[in-house]
Amino acid sequence: MNNVARLSLVASLTMALMFPAGAQSLRKVKLTQSVASFDFMSADYARLTGIFAAEGLEVEQIATRGAGPDLAALVSGDVEFNLSPGVNQINAIIGKRDVITVANIVNRSLIGVVLSKEAADKSGVKSDAPLKQRAAALSGLTLGMTQPGSLTDRQFQHLGRLAGLKDGEIKTVALGGAPSIVAAFERKQVDGYAIATPFDRIEVAKGAAVMWVDNAKGDDSSIDPFMMTDVHTSRAFADKNKEVVRAFIRALRRATQEIKDKSTEDVIKAVQPAFPNVTPEVMTLGVNALKLTLNPSGTFTMEMAKNTLRLDGRPDVTPEQLFATYDPSFQN
Repeated sequence: MNNVARLSLVASLTMALMFPAGAQSLRKVKLTQSVASFDFMSADYARLTGIFAAEGLEVEQIATRGAGPDLAALVSGDVEFNLSPGVNQINAIIGKRDVITVANIVNRSLIGVVLSKEAADKSGVKSDAPLKQRAAALSGLTLGMTQPGSLTDRQFQHLGRLAGLKDGEIKTVALGGAPSIVAAFERKQVDGYAIATPFDRIEVAKGAAVMWVDNAKGDDSSIDPFMMTDVHTSRAFADKNKEVVRAFIRALRRATQEIKDKSTEDVIKAVQPAFPNVTPEVMTLGVNALKLTLNPSGTFTMEMAKNTLRLDGRPDVTPEQLFATYDPSFQN
């Protein structure tokens, strides 16, 4: 029996013990994420294709319309799992919250920065210029992000530090979710914005914007690899529900691998119900970008912790503290 077959047999036997034949229902768990974004597509895919169900789970995905409430729901015990970037875990450490990281499924930032064609042309800097020059060109512009302290906000702060700009030289405006940001851009209220895939590609696809920093392609080597989408749970829940956590991670890792391996068209067919308002063109661009960032192994590394803290910019937490929140035992 080869290793793959052996692992499959072990998983099947484990699930048989957890969810015996004739069981009337799946184990219901709740999962929070900040927004409906491609960052969390592995969960959408696992839910819509029945991978979660095959692991004995019925997963309710909850988009909290911003980072912060998603982690708060986990800390309060209202949900069992949270998918979010490393910024959430940094906040948990600072707040002395009982949160552990049990897997990483996206290990490159999916936050893209786009500028209007007018702003890009006026800057005199080309979109393929060295990153430091593109970062410096943001000085004096008005740029949209989701909310203060968010990953989109910290993205601009990080670029400012790379360019040696002073605080305030990059003017940012908090606009809420992706639809509000894109709408503000279309009304010319901002010169550009930072947001996660696929929303960073919408105006680029229309020809109205230029991709200024494409982190999905590793444009900024100082933050690659990165803690973009981690699986979080509480230590208390994990200790009491080890097999549930393992089943959840198995499902996400399988979904992540299938998204990476399957054709873009097949992936879009599977997840389209989760993104009903995204056009086929933008779906294609977004899935292709996502494929470059996926981490089916689930492994979390010290380098990811260091890079995430570099972007975050806060001195309150060390890479060692951040890495120490990772418990790989649930990936067995």
